[in-house]
Amino acid sequence: MCGINGLYSINKVREDLKKKFKQSLNLLNFRGPDQKGHFAYNNVLIGNTRLKINDTNNIQVPLLYQKRYIISFNGELINFRELKDIFFKKTEFQTRSDTEVVAAMYHKFGNNCLKYFNGMFAFAIFDILKNELFLARDKFGIKPLYYYQTSSFFSFSSEIKSLIKFCKNIKPNISSYDEFIVFGSLAGKKTFYKDVYKLNPSTYMKIKIKKGKIFKKEKHYNINERRTNFKNKEDTLSFQKLFKNVINDWTNSDAKSGIFLSGGIDSSLILKFCNKKSRPKTFSFYYKKKNPELKKIKYILEKNSLRGHIFKFSDTNLYDDIKNYSSLFSQPLHDLGNLSLLKLCKMTRQRSKFKVILTGDGADELFAGYKRHFDFQKSNQKRNIILGNNILSVRRLKLVKKRKKFNFITPERLKKFNEIKKKNNLDTILSYD
Repeated sequence: MCGINGLYSINKVREDLKKKFKQSLNLLNFRGPDQKGHFAYNNVLIGNTRLKINDTNNIQVPLLYQKRYIISFNGELINFRELKDIFFKKTEFQTRSDTEVVAAMYHKFGNNCLKYFNGMFAFAIFDILKNELFLARDKFGIKPLYYYQTSSFFSFSSEIKSLIKFCKNIKPNISSYDEFIVFGSLAGKKTFYKDVYKLNPSTYMKIKIKKGKIFKKEKHYNINERRTNFKNKEDTLSFQKLFKNVINDWTNSDAKSGIFLSGGIDSSLILKFCNKKSRPKTFSFYYKKKNPELKKIKYILEKNSLRGHIFKFSDTNLYDDIKNYSSLFSQPLHDLGNLSLLKLCKMTRQRSKFKVILTGDGADELFAGYKRHFDFQKSNQKRNIILGNNILSVRRLKLVKKRKKFNFITPERLKKFNEIKKKNNLDTILSYD
């Protein structure tokens, strides 16, 4: 995890904005504790905090490529070595990082470079020659990217709390509250703050200043989709091969990786395939001695001839946990399970030097999901369908049923629903969870 931020001003950057920029960058220190730097050029400031994953040596951050492109990168491009071999000579690179490959691909293909990328990322590239800023986010939106614009400057950051440093009179976006209470998320690019937006997944943006005005162009880029129905043994074997390749790809960084083992199917499968490659370190937690998950965790470890780290958590310091949790985020999150995840990350870091962890999060979405997602096609009423696909909706609606006005089916969410309905993609209905 790294942090990126930047400021693109119509005029030369004022001293007060430079001060706010440094404050903004400091708020990203926890995202990238290994390195920090910024690049200033005329009316542009680009910052980067780095966590060393690929190329554990110190490199220039942000990176200046070919004396033309300033790149600030957050994420991991798992196929960067392959792209190096296909499109470039090894002598063309000064580092072993994926960041430099991203810059080289942008130089070679422009925004079309995105169709070659496999990984999770959010990055910014400023083209000194064209005086143009380019932002992009990965196809699933794993890595965050927010932006804020006034009549005189455009700013962006990995964190809203970092971005707010540039905002004079930040106001809450009250219209988003109802939607969050029901769905636990906000559809589209809006956030809980007025005039602060997120760059959507699978989207890039170009920002250019012309004749004293800021122009931006936002576009969704195409991704290759392939769907497979598993019907026989051959399909199952094909999946095993695919799953193995994915594990190999995501454990191929210079930094060593561990596994969060919950005892469920998803993390157990990851452990099984990792165990064929090396002897992975696992980290787990439980709250009560008679917790059924604890029994599963021990069983899986025994089957794989591993010991693992198992932490016993207590809920006695819940207030402090919530306080610490809320200080890290600029927006509410509906899943309190993240409290335990945060504690597990903290304990793992204290007991080991791991920077990369594999988890089973998201597998329910990939493998058909829950029963409620199959109810998707049983109704023709949009309101019922959208509500029916969120397990928390009914419970939350009971809390606000006395309100006469309750606006939670927003235009953005309805648009998203219509796209899913049109494509008949049952597996993407989890966009509403």
